[in-house]
Amino acid sequence: MRAPTVLLALGLLLAGCGSGHPTTTTTTSSPAPAPVTPVPEGIPLTADYPADDEAESPDLGRQEPHRGDGFALDVCGVTFPAPTTEDLLSAGWRNVEDVRDRHLVTFADAAAATSYVDAVLDAYRACPTHEENGWVTHTEVHPTDLGDQGGAAATREDAGTGLRITYVVRVGAAVLVSETLGEGGAGPDGTIERNVRADGRAIAGIVEEMVRLG
Repeated sequence: MRAPTVLLALGLLLAGCGSGHPTTTTTTSSPAPAPVTPVPEGIPLTADYPADDEAESPDLGRQEPHRGDGFALDVCGVTFPAPTTEDLLSAGWRNVEDVRDRHLVTFADAAAATSYVDAVLDAYRACPTHEENGWVTHTEVHPTDLGDQGGAAATREDAGTGLRITYVVRVGAAVLVSETLGEGGAGPDGTIERNVRADGRAIAGIVEEMVRLG
């Protein structure tokens, strides 16, 4: 009389299958990344630039704010490309011995933006004197109270008065990179410091607008 035993086992098996009570499977997924705030068109990236008709040639002058493919900083022979996956707005000015560029980029988060600013400024600090193809430059990083984090690297020629000032300023997950390059900026003692402060005043309004992106 083994049949009852077999039937009992079969009944337990079917009951275990839960034919009347379908089982549910719980799955977990990683949270979606926070959306990146696009850079508004109205941010005054050309603030304090000369008027377009002040350029010495029709081919020069203002480059109005536009979305480009990206940009890269050349820091003592080391390239620091801006991320290409986030939003970027650029503007500029071109004239004889007067080149200016501003780039406003949003990173995925504040941590990524902080790492980028640290990397760029550390690279400038690591090369107070740089020689390339017989051309010698000297760089000093100046502090700034603009934004949440940042600094201004002033690079002058060993011979001559050429000066490049590169501001890198972070507000939240947004970073402004502002560069000016021209002759005469590295004149007598105190001239570099005055020009660094002047460039900081020129971008102060942009940094205030960056709060909307943080």
